[in-house]
Amino acid sequence: AIPLAFATVYEAPRGFHRRLKPARLAGLKRLRLLVPEKHDWALMKMARLTEKDIEDVLTAFRVRGLSKHVLLERFLGEMVADGRPNEKLAVHFLAMTEELWGAG
Repeated sequence: AIPLAFATVYEAPRGFHRRLKPARLAGLKRLRLLVPEKHDWALMKMARLTEKDIEDVLTAFRVRGLSKHVLLERFLGEMVADGRPNEKLAVHFLAMTEELWGAG
């Protein structure tokens, strides 16, 4: 039995599909599973930003590391339309990056 759950993606970087990576799960031989690159995944979490999303990004930051430069570059280059980000998305991005690296 494979548990399945509905996952909503509020917003994702425009180029994320080109950076999907294969994931290997023990016992699965015929299923090809692709997962977002860690910075794309973090930006998707930041877009929704529930308490669980905050915990997940903080854990990933501690365990796998995240680059401030890569996050900012992708946010500005792939999540901002017409030079202006969605206000809610901008607030979430700023709040999460401040949580990760502090103000400034």
